Order: sequence, then structure tokens, then C-alpha cells
Amino acid sequence: MHWVPNLQEAEDAYGRAGLRLHPTPFAPVPGTHSATWWDGRRYVEVLALPDRGKALSRTSIYGALPDAVMPHVDAVLTEGGGATNFVVAVDDVNQLLKTMHNAGTGTNTTSVTMGRKPRAITLTFVWPTTGPAWKPIFVHYSLPEWMRRFAERLKRGAPPQQTLSGLVVEVPNPADSARWLASVLDIPSQGWRMEIGGRSISFHKGPTGRITAVRLEGRDVTPFEDAGLRFEREDRK
Repeated sequence: MHWVPNLQEAEDAYGRAGLRLHPTPFAPVPGTHSATWWDGRRYVEVLALPDRGKALSRTSIYGALPDAVMPHVDAVLTEGGGATNFVVAVDDVNQLLKTMHNAGTGTNTTSVTMGRKPRAITLTFVWPTTGPAWKPIFVHYSLPEWMRRFAERLKRGAPPQQTLSGLVVEVPNPADSARWLASVLDIPSQGWRMEIGGRSISFHKGPTGRITAVRLEGRDVTPFEDAGLRFEREDRK
């Protein structure tokens, strides 16, 4: 989730690097505008916040989720933009809740239904109530992945040459952060790095306590930086 001061300027910056953003046909959260870059399976969502009050409205269909993320959103926008959280798709919400409970991590949930039957889709969000600002947000989709990918391809055409290969998170103590995330996800960590669904999360030592870079691989990857987030070429050596 890349929060930017101006969505059009972000679309221009991404476009100059060969990453085409597609406008989201509905506000992901009331009071926001967004567009996404999709690689065929994963995506970067770029969001602007023209109406903060509306985003925090008590009538929001997203329940307590906007309240949970807004302090970090405010912080990055004050500094000119940046990435806040990353989203992990899960197949079994009950198993996730059990895993997080066993790790001693509190949780909150909300479900949102979009569209009308028979094309409606329900998204169930789960997020830790404790932990770092960059903590993951989990989502379960009522539609299977193959159907969602088919629908995205109909809207967007063929996937681009580049693929999202990983994220970089800058934290004061990479080892502690890696252990915390591994316990929440119930997956092994390899020092300061781990794999989630074939994509890497790498922790680097630094003061920001946030996601600082997206790593891309494939043809015609052009490194660039926009609104507090770097895009880097993946080095597999």
C-alpha cells in the first residue's frame, strides 16, 4: 500500500518507469482514490487521501480497519508519502486466527461484500492489533484465485514483463522483526529474510521502521523512486 500526496503525479512517475497504473473503479476506503499496478498475480496499490474525515467515518463498511492503519498513513504522508502495510492473501481465516493466537498476537477482523450477486465478492480482513506499524494485513477472498486472475486479465490485458519479487523493510532490529513476522505467519525465516508465497520480505537495518523498497524482476526493469518508495531490480546472485 503506497500512499502518495497526488495520485496523478504518482501515475506519471510509475508510467515513466514502464509500470502502468490502472484506476480502481471504486474507492478501496471511503475518502480515498487509488490505482494499481498488477503483475499477473501480485499488485502494488497506490492511494491518495483527499478526504481523511470520510475515511474515518463510523459508517465505513471497513469497520475498524481505517482506524488501525491511519496513524501510519498520516506519518508517511506528512513526510511526502511512502508505503505502509503489505497485504497477504490467505485461504483459511480460522487457521490464521489460531496461528496468531498461539503466537500471542491479538487480532481484529472485518468483512466487506462488493458488487451484486452473482458477481459479488466478499473480502474478510484480519490484522494484528499489536506489532510494528508495517505489520501485514491479511485478506481472504470468497472467489478462488484463478477466477480473480481471469477477471483481472479481462480488465487489464496481458500481464507486464516485470514481476513483483519482494519487499524491503527498514527497521532498527532486523532479527527481532524477522522473528516476529515469522511467528505471526508460522513460517521459517532465513536470518533477516523470508519467503511468502514465492515473494521475499527482506529486513534491512535503519531508523525508518517502514517498507522502503519494492523489488522487481523481468525485462525492462527501470529503478526509480516516488513519494518515499524505491523500486529496485532484484539481484538473484
